[in-house]
Amino acid sequence: MGAWRHYRPGRRFLGRLNGDEDLIQAVTAVGIREQILTATVTVTGRISRLTVGTFDPRQQVYVTRTEKRPMEIVACHGVLTTGGAGPFLHAHIMLADEETIIGGRLFAPTLVAEAECVVAELTGPPAYRSYDTRTGQLALAFHPTAPDDSGL
Repeated sequence: MGAWRHYRPGRRFLGRLNGDEDLIQAVTAVGIREQILTATVTVTGRISRLTVGTFDPRQQVYVTRTEKRPMEIVACHGVLTTGGAGPFLHAHIMLADEETIIGGRLFAPTLVAEAECVVAELTGPPAYRSYDTRTGQLALAFHPTAPDDSGL
């Protein structure tokens, strides 16, 4: 069974991105500026360039794909953590145009043509990312001194 921690809602930030801003850089910049330790992130809008990836468990690497074309963001959700080695946005995105649906883990550069973003702070023990040797990924982790709310 995984680990769980209890968080309370904190501040909420609503932003508008445009002009080919990199989505990951824009969100992590808000986290740094506002000193947000842990947050959920949602995004809607359009992108002009995308980089997405899927994880290959045999090689333990992400295989990425980059395309330069306008697409609509159908869904984009993630978790922002700023503890540990620095800010980290782990998000997944689904995009569509008239003919194609593409989805996967969000990578930079993903440039926004126009988007709206909500960063919802979670107040409680800061979460961070730690390399998991079993999966080969940076996994969500909690400080050992934080109370374990695994009964949720």
